[in-house]
Amino acid sequence: MDKHVILLYDSEENARRIQFEFLSMPLSLNKNAIYLTENESNIMIEKMNDFGIDTDYYISKDLLHVIQIPDLLENPEGAKIANEKFMSGLLTSLKPPYYVVGRSFPDLTKDGALSAEIEAEVMFHSNFSRFNGACLCSYKKDLLAQLPDDAKQQILHNHHTMIDISEQGTVVIEDSDMIK
Repeated sequence: MDKHVILLYDSEENARRIQFEFLSMPLSLNKNAIYLTENESNIMIEKMNDFGIDTDYYISKDLLHVIQIPDLLENPEGAKIANEKFMSGLLTSLKPPYYVVGRSFPDLTKDGALSAEIEAEVMFHSNFSRFNGACLCSYKKDLLAQLPDDAKQQILHNHHTMIDISEQGTVVIEDSDMIK
């Protein structure tokens, strides 16, 4: 599944379930899985273990990479260059295909984060044919609802597929031409 996917969620727990399922299949096929988090890496590794992912095994095989995202907005070179260097440095040492969960700018409430995230989404999506793998970008629904309409549309339209999981765990999947 070589797609750029957006996950819309209400519940962190439901989102994590989809995220971990997204990584489980490639890991079982000995493919690289990358989980980007704003939290400490060990916290997410523990949650993956609780979900049933044998993190010790996959980390020892150099297949699972749980990375705490640096604050790219604080980089003196600027967010765009910092993001490009971060992602290229992350992928350079790994063998494709890559299966990535996460976003470069997880806290959209920070000054400059929304424009940096949209720029990153547009750039990644427009160059996706050169990316060997799949990427899942997660957005909390209530935060997305607060964004200006043009920002929401740019985020939604720069993905191939949308997964919408309700508070109750109901999942709806739509292809990009259905996303409005």
